[in-house]
Amino acid sequence: FPVTITSVSTHLKAEESLNIYPNPSIGSFTLKADEPLGEIRIINQLGQTILSTNTKEKVITLFLAEKGVFQLICRHNQRTITKSIVVL
Repeated sequence: FPVTITSVSTHLKAEESLNIYPNPSIGSFTLKADEPLGEIRIINQLGQTILSTNTKEKVITLFLAEKGVFQLICRHNQRTITKSIVVL
């Protein structure tokens, strides 16, 4: 019986539409997307939100003073993209 998977390709397309560079970095990251970024949160390893913002921009720069590995969560148009970022 045939199987059709559509959600994976949609998820991959969403992941590809958000670029974070440089990663790793010393604290400054640029986020670039094909459409407005929307809600952005950065979560530390303890699960605490250390940065939260909402933007209609397609490109923004974020600064983190704390070193470590973080989860960046971007929500826009009922899509959620999660990526890891590293501050050295």
